[in-house]
Amino acid sequence: MFLVGLFLLLLATVVEIYVIVLVAQAIGGWETFGLLVLQGLIGSWIIKIQGVASIRRIGRALDQRSAPGKELVDGFLLMTAGFLIMIPGFISTAFGLLLLLPPSRAVVRSFLTNRLRHGSVGRIFIATSHGTRYVGRLRTRPVQDTTGHEQEDPGSRPELPG
Repeated sequence: MFLVGLFLLLLATVVEIYVIVLVAQAIGGWETFGLLVLQGLIGSWIIKIQGVASIRRIGRALDQRSAPGKELVDGFLLMTAGFLIMIPGFISTAFGLLLLLPPSRAVVRSFLTNRLRHGSVGRIFIATSHGTRYVGRLRTRPVQDTTGHEQEDPGSRPELPG
């Protein structure tokens, strides 16, 4: 899985460089350089503005005594959008701009929250780090109540021995 990720990263870099060269041939080298610098400045500004706005939204949710799940995921996605706009490249900037739009951000948020809710993210890491078999036996953590006595935890998830 690591090699696949490395290959995709290298492929994305080659495609970004190819597109940058195409844009430079079409509008000129200095103009392309100026656009890339401008993208970096805009991306860092978005990270700053959206980071502060996300912290405020999370604070408001906590003040209303509700869990800030949507606000946390939106904040993460907006910071990711700013990062994608900030790094040099036109394709990453296009994906960053898509994440800034509320409808496309809602689709990505729904996908991420479903993956996190069903725990498939954790299963992927466990499955890919050890192949198709588990190393060691699975066990559950003991749960203690406020008096220090161990209690059964019916909702606990198994963890790898540490």
